[in-house]
Amino acid sequence: MGIHSVVFVGTALLDFYAKCGDMEDSLLVFHKLPDRNVVSWNAVICGLARNGRAKDALMFFDRMVASGFNPNDVTLLGVLWACKFATMTVLSMLATHILIEPEIRVLSGIGDLGIKSRIRDLRRER
Repeated sequence: MGIHSVVFVGTALLDFYAKCGDMEDSLLVFHKLPDRNVVSWNAVICGLARNGRAKDALMFFDRMVASGFNPNDVTLLGVLWACKFATMTVLSMLATHILIEPEIRVLSGIGDLGIKSRIRDLRRER
């Protein structure tokens, strides 16, 4: 089995553990991956956020960026979930960390956070 298969299967396994609420095993799998990609980083960030571990999710986001991976729209959703749970100011997180344009599907996914119109205003101001 090639390295890409190991990362694919490992990411699926860590996502499975996260969806079952077992973040300890999810993180164990993540740390044992011989190689990581943006999907594996997203799985752990979103898993932590969904399981109420917002600070850990944001810490992993920082590690992801520091490791040279570019965040994508799924990463953005994970960070937004973490911010929502941590009661942080979402717009300040966007200003300091996110360097990508949110896509329409991301905007529809964050509608309940009450910032959709503010993000659109910021995009128009550019």
